[in-house]
This record gives sequence, C-alpha cells and structure tokens, in this order.
Amino acid sequence: MFRTVVAGTDGSARADRAVQEAIDLCKSQGARLHLVAAFGDTERHWESIQTSREVATVDLRTVAESVLAREARKAEEQGVAAVDWAAREGTAAEAILDAAASESADVIVIGNKGLTGKKRFLLGGVPEKISRHAKCSVMIVNTDSDSP
Repeated sequence: MFRTVVAGTDGSARADRAVQEAIDLCKSQGARLHLVAAFGDTERHWESIQTSREVATVDLRTVAESVLAREARKAEEQGVAAVDWAAREGTAAEAILDAAASESADVIVIGNKGLTGKKRFLLGGVPEKISRHAKCSVMIVNTDSDSP
C-alpha cells in the first residue's frame, strides 16, 4: 500500500497524463500526493522570452508554482484528500528525487518522455535517472498521445 506518492510535472500535456495517473493511484490507495516542479538554477532563475515586439522577463519559480497550484486543485477536485506541492530549484531528476527522499515517498510517478536528441544523450533522460537512483518504487507512465 502506498501512503505518499510524489509526481513530477512541467505543466505539459504529457506531464498532465502522468499526474492524472498519480491522482488515480492516490484515490485508490488513500495516499497523499506531493507534486514537484523543477526550475533552473539561481543563475538562470529569471528567463527572458523574446516575443515578436518585446522582451518579457519571467520568474521561473513563479511559473512552476502556478503549474503546481493548478495540478493540486485538479487533484483536490477529483477527491485526493491530502495534496501538497513544492517548486524546487535544480534539474527535474534532482528535484523529484530530493522530494521523494524528504517526503518519504513510497512511489514516484513520472512520464516516460523527457529530453530528446543531443540533450538526452549528454544529460540522460529524467525517467532513466530517477529509475536508477530512486530509493522507492517508480511508476513510469506512457504519456504518448495515442496511449489509453
């Protein structure tokens, strides 16, 4: 039986599918859900985004917190009794693994898609890193758009 489920999200449609699996798992097990989103290190905390007419500065922590608040509301609306979240500085894998350790997670739920191409080769995929280093069970959700 799972008491604490940690789920990572970046706000994408693929991540939403993994979070939904975590919500379903929490509901079936009566577990607590802890949501995690990572944002860049302090030297890249602020990201400039070039639009067609202007440059906007975005606080990445605020963006991550917004995503987490939205996902937490969704989980609560679907009947998960205990939901909390944290935006964590660092890479996605580090943030999720740190959260799992600090929350004494029984399982981590993540999507199967992350970095692709050269970045994945150089840095390794998030699911791969988590599955290799987690001290608890890991559920890797197939987040392909044509999956059931």
